[in-house]
Amino acid sequence: NTKEGVVQIAHTASNNPDDNKKLYANWADKYEQDVRAWGYNMPEVCAETLKKYAKVEKMDAYTILDAGAGDGLSGKAIVAQGFSDVTGIDISAEMVKIAQQNK
Repeated sequence: NTKEGVVQIAHTASNNPDDNKKLYANWADKYEQDVRAWGYNMPEVCAETLKKYAKVEKMDAYTILDAGAGDGLSGKAIVAQGFSDVTGIDISAEMVKIAQQNK
């Protein structure tokens, strides 16, 4: 259930990096499915906004760091807008593995 999932994440997330590592390690396999079910489209919105305000016609002139990249949803959306030099980092090794597979 979407509502239950949001409530569970809200109660599980913390200010402790180790807790969040565990949260995302356990959630990695279902993350994209869950957030898309919640209507999450921020990666696409951000990528469109980035392209809108880019000053250079040649998108490969930009180097973009996606900090907190998760499973790479934002990176994929940014590349889809024409940018090519995108690097993602994340606290969760499991999420990074999925991001690498999703290139």
